[in-house]
Amino acid sequence: MSIVRTCLNLFAGDTVIVRCTHDFHLHLTGERATQSAVITARGNGEAYLSVPYSGLWNVVLDTKSDAPEHSISYQPA
Repeated sequence: MSIVRTCLNLFAGDTVIVRCTHDFHLHLTGERATQSAVITARGNGEAYLSVPYSGLWNVVLDTKSDAPEHSISYQPA
């Protein structure tokens, strides 16, 4: 099992794109002074998640493999 962590500074409406060769569980967490959000997804292959507001987002990719081939990127709104 492998866990990959990163942070992305995103704007409202941006889409986080995760590609992984194995089954995965993805967590996006973001906080602002007035609200916080947690977005989760499970999948195999690809996941596309839009963020509801601008700010710093923590990304955690939990996979079932010891050495997963993966990529984490984003598409601007």
